[in-house]
Parts: sequence; structure tokens; C-alpha cells
Amino acid sequence: PGHSASFKVSDLVLSNGGFASISLVAKNGLELADGVSLNLPTTAVSITAPTIFASTAGALAQICAAYISLYNGNGALAPVAPAAGKLLLEASLIDIGNAAIRGFAETELAAADIRFVGQQVDNDYRALLDVDGALVLRAAQVYPASTVTATVRAADRITVQQNGTAGLIYSAAGALVLEAPVIEQNGTLRVPFGSITLKATDRLILGAGSVTSASGAGLVVPYGNLRNGEEWIAPDAKLVNGVIASLAGPPEKKVVLD
Repeated sequence: PGHSASFKVSDLVLSNGGFASISLVAKNGLELADGVSLNLPTTAVSITAPTIFASTAGALAQICAAYISLYNGNGALAPVAPAAGKLLLEASLIDIGNAAIRGFAETELAAADIRFVGQQVDNDYRALLDVDGALVLRAAQVYPASTVTATVRAADRITVQQNGTAGLIYSAAGALVLEAPVIEQNGTLRVPFGSITLKATDRLILGAGSVTSASGAGLVVPYGNLRNGEEWIAPDAKLVNGVIASLAGPPEKKVVLD
């Protein structure tokens, strides 16, 4: 009681183990040593940890898998300042509930789709990706799942890069907020029938050919249900004066550049 335990796993053991799925659950944080390289092209990797952090200043680490999910990040401080080093997370699909990454000068997420699935907070679903250095999102498209409010925050800068061709997404009424001193949007941010907010305190760049869209054109997305066959109820509907309010129309579409 009162003591924390640690457990070390070799990246070679995991890479050569032939696992279909790997779940890394760390109550006090997942520490990545310099030189860690997980290459798991057919494996689903789930990371549940309050913080993912570098073991030493200047650490280089990468996790490449078929699928990666990140959960339970709370933004706790790590012992290493983000002076140098890089973390690469690469997969066909990256799902984010809550993730806090510390101690790397640059964090890059590379995928076909980067999707914010959120975790339940009271009656809402919220997602958070928080890094204390620079963040690169390299994807065909970045988007939240239906009704999820996602916040992406970086202490230095956020760069969105295009990686392949975006396909249809079945999502509606989410919200995506990017916050950093510098935001450079050269990729695809999509929130069908929802809202996108880009908050840059120093500089905001929208690159040629980039897509920042709340449009639902061309999509048929199931959203909510019918009450008594006639009232449209949102999936995240809340009680108002003891009554679940019905929808008069689709959710508002909005893009805010701040």
C-alpha cells in the first residue's frame, strides 16, 4: 500500500509475439524508452494510461500497428520536458478517447482515419488529445464520432497533413476544436452536421486544397430516433423541465476561425 509498481516489456517480445491484439493498461502512465519500435502490421493495440511519456529527453519512439486506440489520458505532468525527440503512432485507424502525451518535442499520428470516439462525462461524450510539444495529424481525414465533442491541444503547434483519399464517414453532430499557438491546416477536417473551431493565438494557416468542412452533402447518416412515430429525438437528448425535447431540424453546421 502506498507504493507504485512498474513493469517493463521489451518491444522485440511484443513485435515478434504474433499477437492479434495487445492491450497496454498503465495506472500511472506508459513510459516509452528511447529507441522503442513496435512494428505490428496485423495487430490491434489499445493503450489505456493517464499519460504516455518519454523516458529521457530526446527520446525517439514509434508504435506502428493495424489499429491503435488511446484512452484515459488526463494530462498529468511527466518528468521530461519536450525539448527534443519524437513519437510516431501509425495505423490504418486511430481511435482516441482521451490521450495525454508528454516529453516529446513532436508527436505524429499517421493513419487513413483519425477518429475521436470520446469517453462519457456525465451525459456527454468528450474526447481529448493533449501534447506538450508540436503535434502532426497526418490522415486522409480527421473527425469526431457522432455527438462527440473533441478537443485537440498542443503547446507548440498543430499541423494537419493529407495522407491519402478521404472516404465517406458515418458521423453527425459532433464538434472538433483545435487549440495551439500556431495551426497549419493542410489536410481534411470533417464534422458532418456539426462544428469545427480552430483557435490559434499566433498564426492560423489554411493551405491550398485543404478541407475544413461541416457539410453533410452526399451522406445518409442515422441520427436519433422517432418518438411515437412522429417526434425526432437526438441520440444525446437531455431533459428540459422534465421533458426530452424533440428536434425541429438537423443540427447546426458551423466553422469558426479564431
